[in-house]
Amino acid sequence: MKRIPAILILLALVLLGALIFYLAPEREVVAPDVGEVTPPPAAAPVSPPPPTPSAPPEVDIAALESTPEMRAYRERQQFEQSVRDFLAEADTLGDAERAARAQVLVAQVDRYEQAGQLSAAEAVTLRLALLRETTDDAGYAAASERIMAEYAERSEAAMAEFIANQPPAFTDYKAREREIVREVQQMTEFPGGMTRAQYLRQQLQAAREESYRSVR
Repeated sequence: MKRIPAILILLALVLLGALIFYLAPEREVVAPDVGEVTPPPAAAPVSPPPPTPSAPPEVDIAALESTPEMRAYRERQQFEQSVRDFLAEADTLGDAERAARAQVLVAQVDRYEQAGQLSAAEAVTLRLALLRETTDDAGYAAASERIMAEYAERSEAAMAEFIANQPPAFTDYKAREREIVREVQQMTEFPGGMTRAQYLRQQLQAAREESYRSVR
């Protein structure tokens, strides 16, 4: 039996392998499983910057100074300063100048008192101070007595008118006041460690507020 040369056997094996490769069905190439890919989170929305606060409106100083309220305030300051200056300088002034300046200030006291911008006590104090600088002792004694008598008479008239025309709130409060005082005088213990005077003051204040609130 003849032997087949080895080269022919090798060549046949190569041809057979090539034939098997080309005739084999196509294999689907599958990508390796790397797990589910999570998309990156969306960027958070950027808030717009807060609006820049507007600058405060400029104050018109000239317009403010020209208002009636500011003019009245300046005039009152000037009046008070004039009184202080006069009292400080009175001893250095001549009789005529001292009397003239005092007369101007007395007229201003009249005006402010009539406008309700000076109380009776303030007006009396100013009048007596100005009088002291413009009269001798005898003249001051007589004039000051007259001034005090005039104000006492006006005060009594004002009190009489007030009593005759008492506001309802005041009348109601006075009625409560008498009852509260009587009750507190009979008490021996007081809440919160208060003294009798403290508790009485608290109760009277509450009654006063209630009286004025109830008549509105």
